[in-house]
Amino acid sequence: MAKLYYWRDVVGDLEPFRDYQSQLDQLLAGEYKALHLERLHGAKDIPIYSIRVKHEKGTRLLFTIVEHKICMLEVVLNHDYHKSRFLGRHGLLQDTLENTIKALDKIAVDVIDDYRAEDDDTPAIPMEFHQQKLICFNSEQTSAVVTPLPTIVYGPAGSGKTCVALSMLSNYVRRHRDNADAFPVVYVSQSPRLVDEMRRSWREAAVGDEFLERAVAFKTYDELLETELADGALRPTHDMKLFETWYKKTQAQKGASKSQPSLSAKEVWQEFRIRSGYSTKGYLDLGARQSALDKESRTIISAWYEDYVAYLLSNNLVSPELHPLTGRIPYSLVMVDEAQDLSFGQLSGLKALATHDQIAYFLG
Repeated sequence: MAKLYYWRDVVGDLEPFRDYQSQLDQLLAGEYKALHLERLHGAKDIPIYSIRVKHEKGTRLLFTIVEHKICMLEVVLNHDYHKSRFLGRHGLLQDTLENTIKALDKIAVDVIDDYRAEDDDTPAIPMEFHQQKLICFNSEQTSAVVTPLPTIVYGPAGSGKTCVALSMLSNYVRRHRDNADAFPVVYVSQSPRLVDEMRRSWREAAVGDEFLERAVAFKTYDELLETELADGALRPTHDMKLFETWYKKTQAQKGASKSQPSLSAKEVWQEFRIRSGYSTKGYLDLGARQSALDKESRTIISAWYEDYVAYLLSNNLVSPELHPLTGRIPYSLVMVDEAQDLSFGQLSGLKALATHDQIAYFLG
């Protein structure tokens, strides 16, 4: 049985073609005359063909042929060929296909004799362009790409979370590229290395399309925070020795008591990271699954937390892990990678940046 493959980085989403299954069936059956098959001008060396949608005047489906395979490209409405991403833009196809020519035998429709168009149970299989390769998603990854937001995507290392994040970004941008209200879009991670890799992968997939190349901002959390602190009144600090010195001094000043929790500076800092995402009451009301400390201990930790934040502010400093983002610069879509590395306050702050809760957290 034939399998329908589509290159999500080119097509974006198969959704534009779902209403044209009968035309795809005719194309597979070789009914070219009935489809008014035409070879279009404007794509040098790489042929682009169109077929007519009989019941929609002016609608054409564009495709190309690679390694004897049909690769669907896009739907053109109302004869608006000038809006095509491919016609007259030879570089967009050429540059992309040259990078992936060895894998293209898996793209599009495998035309074999026992293809049955009536078998609707065989799903289309998306191909994803990642690190100069085309890869297939499994059913879980495919489901994650189209899940409604807000969402949490979990998977262990090597499970393809990065590819899913790129695909979600690509789908969103391509679907909303004509809607100015759907931007800006930001990808965020604590890791500069991961941000650089994602930025590079995005640019490779968007080659030749200037809009796509600029559509997503790739930033570390610190870079987002620095944007909010642009007036220079406060400076971010990651100096853990500063906290350890403060904590040691605080303990010495207040002295030990039976009610005071006996915790290391590292343990207190982990509680600070939890406290950063809650109000005082919210933190005190946490259960055993959110904090290992009892309520009495959390009361003391919360007071220490407030004292330390005040201490930093008195020195014109903020801790990126504790200082909340204000949401002053909102984003229409926020994609958070390696979310487990962020504090509760950072996660909460990123949610505040996302308009209409359009946010996805990737962790694992």
